[in-house]
Amino acid sequence: MSDLKAINISFGERNHHFFFEINKNEIVFIIGRNGEGKSTLLLTIAGLLPLKSGDFIFNGNIISSGNEVNRIINGIRIALEDRQLFPNLTVKENIYIGGYQLNKHKRDAKYNEIIELFSDLKINEKKISKTLSGGQQTQLNIARALMGDTKLLLLDEPSLGLDPVNVNKLIAIIREFSLKNDLSVVIVDNNIKLIKNLANRIIKLENGVMYFAENIESAIDNGLLNDFYP
Repeated sequence: MSDLKAINISFGERNHHFFFEINKNEIVFIIGRNGEGKSTLLLTIAGLLPLKSGDFIFNGNIISSGNEVNRIINGIRIALEDRQLFPNLTVKENIYIGGYQLNKHKRDAKYNEIIELFSDLKINEKKISKTLSGGQQTQLNIARALMGDTKLLLLDEPSLGLDPVNVNKLIAIIREFSLKNDLSVVIVDNNIKLIKNLANRIIKLENGVMYFAENIESAIDNGLLNDFYP
C-alpha cells in the first residue's frame, strides 16, 4: 500500500509528466546530477512549491492544491538542505518548534522520544544551536522535522558537508526511527554510503525521465549510479 502517489505530475521547469509511488515504511532515494529537479520535486511534495499539473494522493486523500501547512497537518515534513534553524534558540527550543501543532503533553512525549535517539543533541540540548557543529546542526534539522505526527519525512541533501563519522550517525538515526515509527522517507542525496545502507528503492532523474530501481544491486546493474559510483 502506498503512502504517496504522484499521478501525471509536472513541476518546476519540467513539463514532463511523472508517475511514481512511495510505499509505506520504505526509504526511497531520488538521485541525479545537479539541475535535474531533485530538490524542486521534494519542495513540491512538501507544498513549498506548486504543482504545474497532476495530482498528489497521500493516504487516499488528494492534496495537490494544499500548501506546506496542509502537508504538515497530513503528516508530511521536510528537512531543508540549508537547515533554517533558529540560530539563537537552544537545541530543545528548536525541536519544540517542530511540534507546534501538538498539545503540551504530546509535545513533551514526542520530544523525549526523539532526544533519546539523537545522543549528540541530548548532551547539548541547552546549547544555542549556532554553536553546534555542522553534523549536529544536520541532526537538529532532522529532529525538528520528526516532531509531530510525521508519516512521510523528506530529506534534502542530508549528507552535505558531513564527515564519514556523521554520515554513519545519520544512517543509524534514519534507520532506527523509520523502523520504530511506521515512517516513510524520501531522500534527495547522491551519497553512495547512504544509498547502500538505507535505500529500499531508487529513483533517478535524468534529462526529464525517471528511472526506477528496486534495490541498490539493480541500480548498479542498470547503470543508474554510474555518475557517482565507479
